[in-house]
Amino acid sequence: MTHITGHPDHAGSAESTPKWTGRIASWFLAKKQKRASKRAVLHLLSFDDRKLRDIGLTRAELTRELGYDPNWSRGKLRVEYFHLPHL
Repeated sequence: MTHITGHPDHAGSAESTPKWTGRIASWFLAKKQKRASKRAVLHLLSFDDRKLRDIGLTRAELTRELGYDPNWSRGKLRVEYFHLPHL
């Protein structure tokens, strides 16, 4: 026995959209926001200490927000730091 309802087929409706697509979209949005935040912090770190003090920030707060000190990394990963053998 077939049951007939007055409801249309929901094959193309938003209700049938898988939830994982929303999770993927929110993941991409979070990554985009994190990159923008990182760029802003790196830009602020390019200011001198006087300018940062005028804004009300310290370099330590910014590096804590960033999660690492870019000046330390830059110094350790310089090309001159690695000694290449002379042939």
